Amino acid sequence: MKYLRHTSRRSARRPSGGDTPPPRRTDPGGRIVARIRRPRHASADAAAAHRRLLAAALALVAAGACLLLTGLFLPGSHADDGEASSHATPTEMAPAPSGTPSDTDGLANGPADASKGMACGAAPHPMLTYARIDGGGASRGVTEYGGRRLAMWSMADAKAYFAISLGVAPLDAGASASCVTEKDETTGEDDDDTAESDVAESGAPQTEVELMVPAPVDLDGAVLGEAQTLRATPDVSGAVRFVIDGEGLYTFADIRIRMQAGADDVAAHSITLPEALATAPRTPGIESGGDAAPDQNDILGQNNTVEYDTADYDAVVVDNHTTPGRGLSVGLGTEDAGGGMGASSDPAYYIPGAPCLMLTVTDRWFPLARHIAGESVVIGGGSITSVSESDALDFGLPGAGESGAGAQAPEAQAPLDWTRRGDSWSAAWRILPRAPLGPHASDPLTSALAVPGLRAVEGVYRYDASYSGLAEPEQAVHACHAASPGHAPCEFLADWTAPAVGEVVVIGDARPLGAWLVARPGVGIGVSGITDSGSGIDPSAAVLDTAAASSEGLDVGLRDGHACGHAAGECLLATVTASSARYDPAEFSLTVRDRAGNAAVIPSLGDANGALERVEGLAVDEGKPSVRFENAGCELVDGLYCASSREIRVIVSDPFLDVIRSQDPGRVIVDIDAIGATGRERISLAASDARPCSAEGNLTGTDRPAGGPDIGRAPTDSGGSPSVSCAPGENIVSATAREDGEWSVSARMGDPFHGEVTAADRFIVDTTAPVFTVDAGDVPAVNGRYYASARTLAIRCVERNTTPGVGRITITRDGKPVEQASLWCADGSRPDAWDALVRLDQDGTYTVRVDGTDAAGHAADSLDLGEFVIDTTPPDVSVTGVDDGHAYAGDVAPGIDMHDANPDGGIEWTLTGTRCGLVASRPSDGASVRMDGFAHIPASDDVYDLDVTARDMAGHVATRRVTFSVNRFGSTYAFDDGTRDMRGGYLREAGPVTVHEINVSGLVGASSVAVAHDTAVRTLGGGDYETQTQQERGWSRTTYTIPREVFAADGYYRVMVSSIDAAGNHSTNLMDGSSVDRNGGADLQFAIDSTAPRLRLTGLGGAGYDSLAGVAGDGPEHGIIHVRDNMELDSTSLTIDGVAAGQWNGASADGQAIEVPDDGAGHDVIVESRDRAGNMTRIVIPGARLSRPAPGPAVGGATSGSLRWLVPWSFAAASVIACAVVAVITSRKHREDEEDDDDR
Repeated sequence: MKYLRHTSRRSARRPSGGDTPPPRRTDPGGRIVARIRRPRHASADAAAAHRRLLAAALALVAAGACLLLTGLFLPGSHADDGEASSHATPTEMAPAPSGTPSDTDGLANGPADASKGMACGAAPHPMLTYARIDGGGASRGVTEYGGRRLAMWSMADAKAYFAISLGVAPLDAGASASCVTEKDETTGEDDDDTAESDVAESGAPQTEVELMVPAPVDLDGAVLGEAQTLRATPDVSGAVRFVIDGEGLYTFADIRIRMQAGADDVAAHSITLPEALATAPRTPGIESGGDAAPDQNDILGQNNTVEYDTADYDAVVVDNHTTPGRGLSVGLGTEDAGGGMGASSDPAYYIPGAPCLMLTVTDRWFPLARHIAGESVVIGGGSITSVSESDALDFGLPGAGESGAGAQAPEAQAPLDWTRRGDSWSAAWRILPRAPLGPHASDPLTSALAVPGLRAVEGVYRYDASYSGLAEPEQAVHACHAASPGHAPCEFLADWTAPAVGEVVVIGDARPLGAWLVARPGVGIGVSGITDSGSGIDPSAAVLDTAAASSEGLDVGLRDGHACGHAAGECLLATVTASSARYDPAEFSLTVRDRAGNAAVIPSLGDANGALERVEGLAVDEGKPSVRFENAGCELVDGLYCASSREIRVIVSDPFLDVIRSQDPGRVIVDIDAIGATGRERISLAASDARPCSAEGNLTGTDRPAGGPDIGRAPTDSGGSPSVSCAPGENIVSATAREDGEWSVSARMGDPFHGEVTAADRFIVDTTAPVFTVDAGDVPAVNGRYYASARTLAIRCVERNTTPGVGRITITRDGKPVEQASLWCADGSRPDAWDALVRLDQDGTYTVRVDGTDAAGHAADSLDLGEFVIDTTPPDVSVTGVDDGHAYAGDVAPGIDMHDANPDGGIEWTLTGTRCGLVASRPSDGASVRMDGFAHIPASDDVYDLDVTARDMAGHVATRRVTFSVNRFGSTYAFDDGTRDMRGGYLREAGPVTVHEINVSGLVGASSVAVAHDTAVRTLGGGDYETQTQQERGWSRTTYTIPREVFAADGYYRVMVSSIDAAGNHSTNLMDGSSVDRNGGADLQFAIDSTAPRLRLTGLGGAGYDSLAGVAGDGPEHGIIHVRDNMELDSTSLTIDGVAAGQWNGASADGQAIEVPDDGAGHDVIVESRDRAGNMTRIVIPGARLSRPAPGPAVGGATSGSLRWLVPWSFAAASVIACAVVAVITSRKHREDEEDDDDR
């Protein structure tokens, strides 16, 4: 072990070996200058140790490099010159707190140890002699908050700050001359190998102190400023002081101190502030409070600072009031008490409920201020001038430590519930008096409070609000809510009691009419006795609301109570200014508000106490009643007679007729008397029958006058009634005089304010004109005006005041007058009826007209039968170009002619073929039709029906049918199924042959049937075949049946049929186009073959079969097929050992080879041959082989085939043997050559 020892002199030991020690060095003052001894190193043997030493040296160099790097880069390490670092004491190497290395011996020891740890020849390290913290401004003490012990300074007259004072031991020349020597513990002697090093020739190095301060933060850790590094040089006494005045929270553990002794101190040390406070001695008397010298208690001479024991806190808060917008704001609010802030006429003064102050503090240190001082917002000087209490009341929100009689009752005020938004906090404080009061029925909060009698009161409130935060109370900021003009700041009035109202009154002359009141303009509706003891009635908020239709013509205002007949309070009066109006009391509602917005509401004046109870409505009008008659649209002849029904229209005007209709609907206002054919009758019309006129002066909707009552008849449609000339506000009462007779009308009208007025009218209604009718009998008209037989017309005239000659009858035929006597006869059953008969029986176009005028001047409606035609003759139709039942082989072009005086649409005709169907069907506008000729194509051949129809306008119909045939191409031929299958075929036997001949017009005479057999032709007689003829779909069908015996012999056959038809056409089935579809002939050819093919095989032998006869030489190499047929071969097939070996069509199989393997074994061979008729010949040879001549030498025997493979194999074997021999010879020769070589 080695240790450092502080000394001030050199060792007395001399160097061994007679060395002369170097002379001592002194400074100019004669003082000894320290030097540093270096230790000596032992050496090993020279020869063997050289390489080891080199290796060791290299290892040591590497280790030294590692140690050097460790010294340079490890935190807190310092590499002093010489051996100082290698002999550091455990105290020097101890790690610093918080993970930061520090040299506590070198920085934080007292003056007695100032030079300890400094190696001889190394740069000196400054030492701390003390460390302390103080602050400036308003001190708020120390508190626990957020896991820290905080000291707090707030700005007072000047900015707040906190300061760190350090004492640094001065490094003079004497101290710097001290050195550290190395001593061996085993011997107790100093090392002799030292080298001197001068520390300084001119005094102590200068010390620089750095203070590294982190960025200040707020209570949430948000950064408020920038980190900074402060540097200072101690004064002559070694003191240095750093002042930090940036607002924020500073944690001591994040503040570091670093000191450097001049430029040569490359290993400057740093420690945290808590380390400095924990290890450095404290200045005597600073924290103990004992007596001490003034320079020790107040090193910097700042007696206004406040210091605390640094062990009591580990962070500091500096508050210089830099929070943006720092301060207090007050808003005025209310708890729900009936009114609303929005309804108050001045929300900044009048409060319609229990008052609340809405407090908002903007200060980032507000939570800390509340933590140390409770509610840091103070409401003081609170007074209430109550409207219900006789004594003045006070209130307040206590600040920190306030209690006793002046404090708010704790049960009345729960802790304020602050809500945060950024650096602002808001809370609502409910204002209550400090002292309990008795209960009060109008207090909205009485039942909700725990303290009996503690309640909010109505009245005028005055207060003062302040906030100091971390500052002194005298630096508090004061605030009031925003006051409105005309009111003192920090003052308001609380009023939550609604105004009181009296009863409803009607001012003016109003008279009852049923459940209504009727009055003249100027009448008023009011509510009396309106009072308010708090904030007073708001004149602008006194409203008498009505429905939209009732709101016009009213002058509403707040009046003195006398306006409603009451001295107390005020009166809300609505005066009617309209000349005519209707009001429903149920639609009136009263709303009166005081200035605080509290409302007294009467939802319906009809339900309120007073003059409008049980009143359904109020009618106001200044008009007078009137009655007059309106022109009903009938012009009176001689001022008395009306030629039509007449509307009785009475126009009445009464200002209260609508009320009369609703309250007295049965009141009679019009009487009507009628004397007519049905006798005398009276009708009375009541008020309920009156209908108002529209704004345009006409009746609207169902209120048209024709909708009124009728006299003697059922009502007619009112749509034709003329318009009514009446003014808005007038009413009409109407009825209809429809019956002829004398009419008289009287009308009257009156109301509660005027006498009755009357009017009368008289007229005669004559609405009947002569009426002509005609009875034309039961002859119906066709096409509107055509008659197929004669007509008899019975004409009647009906008129009360007329003569028999009143009617005139005018007749024309084909435009010429028809002279006919007009003989009118009276109808004995009716005195007002006359009859006349007219007969029309000749063909022609007629007109008939009857007209006349009665004695009263009524012209009868003319009876005009219009133009009509009498036509008794049907059309005449003829057909040309063809005759019924004829057949035509040449050109055919039918024609049609029609004759009629009144044709209806011309001619309708249809041409239909029995086979081809409808050919043409079209109407013709003309009286003649000429058709085009039939085309000369097979499709034109058919039996045709030409149907013709002609009509006239009178309904007569003429028809004609002509049947004819077109036959230009003769017969067609068809076959039954069996014969159709025989055509063109090869048959082993024939069946009966059936041929059908189809002809349009039928055959004439006997037909001819011939049969060709190979080259011979035979005409069959009548007994050789059968014939049958019948009609089929209008055509002739002849069937020929030839028996099978005619076709018994083998050979080629052809059947030919020929005939002559009724149109003269010669037909045979051999002609082109004689098939049914006319696309080809109907030729009938076939072959009969009952003989099988002839089949023979040569060149093969086998079981039961030998075809070698006649074969010379070595025999064939394959078999041969020989096949023939009497008619025509179809196919031949070859099978060997069950495998198909060949297939040939027709005669190509003749001469074909049969390839049988020549392997000496037998093979099964089958050959089949068929002809076109299906006859088949088959040869089967089991174990077949190629046939050979008679047996010869063995060479040519059965083994001859073996030689074919023996020879090549023998040749191959010989070649192999030859090659083997050559190889042996060559090998031996090669060996001999080698032996010869060996011999040589």
